[in-house]
Amino acid sequence: MPDELNQLEVKPSVAKRIRFGAYQLDVAPLDAGEVQAVLSKIGHLAPLVPTIKGMEDVVVLIGDHGAAVLSAAALAARLPDETVQSLMPDEAIELMLGLLEVNFEFFLPRMAQLTQRTSGAAERIRYLRQYGTAGGQSQQH
Repeated sequence: MPDELNQLEVKPSVAKRIRFGAYQLDVAPLDAGEVQAVLSKIGHLAPLVPTIKGMEDVVVLIGDHGAAVLSAAALAARLPDETVQSLMPDEAIELMLGLLEVNFEFFLPRMAQLTQRTSGAAERIRYLRQYGTAGGQSQQH
């Protein structure tokens, strides 16, 4: 970890215990590098993720894109691919649903805040382009 980050205030862990089959695992939300790694496996499936409502949807997703989905689940759970691939189908589905819950519960409120901030910044930029800077000169040429 870069030295600059070591000086930031450390927040308490937001890990959540998920249960799948006879197993349980404490899982924290993905960090930025892990999000990139998971999306490299299933980025083409990202539009489908918000439509997942329950086990039936996960079963269809695994049926259509099994290797990629299981590999992404292994990354998100921080487990070896072989471990996740060796799970019984119901255990793999429970694991994936738990991983979705952990990450959605953590990221959705943060993404909503980021979207609001981004919208506000974009509006200020549009205003400055249209009416100029504080000094009164327009940025358009």
